[in-house]
This record gives sequence, structure tokens and C-alpha cells, in this order.
Amino acid sequence: MATEKKSAGLAAFLNVILPGIGYLYLGKRKTFGIVVLIGYALGWLSTFIFGAVEDADALYYFSNLLLIVAFGIDGYSQAKE
Repeated sequence: MATEKKSAGLAAFLNVILPGIGYLYLGKRKTFGIVVLIGYALGWLSTFIFGAVEDADALYYFSNLLLIVAFGIDGYSQAKE
């Protein structure tokens, strides 16, 4: 069974357009891609949709914390490999 070769350039482009999608496209580190996508979506929601609501700051900070933790864990796991 042949393995379909994925485009690294397309994966990078997808991650620029919508962070996390490039990982899902590649089929690698899917959990990390989903966490990044969720963190990005929460940050977007807090900024653009709930911008006038006082609780939006908490959602914004939570989304940033989620992304920081996700990148930290991913960096650690990549260094261990």
C-alpha cells in the first residue's frame, strides 16, 4: 500500500491561514493540532465576538495559556524524540 506524500508547503500555508489545520492535514500530531485550533478559536471569539463583554478578557487569557502550554508540551515531546 503506497503512502500519500503530503505537501510541507501546503501544511505550512494552512497553519498560517488557520493554526492547527496544517497538522490535521498532515495527519501528524493531531491532538496538538486540535488544541492549537481550539486555542486560536477561543482567542478569536474573545476578541471579535465578545469584545464588549467584560468576561472576554478571561477567555482571551485562557486561550493564550492553552496555546502556551500546548507549544511547551509539543516542544518537549519533539526534543525527546
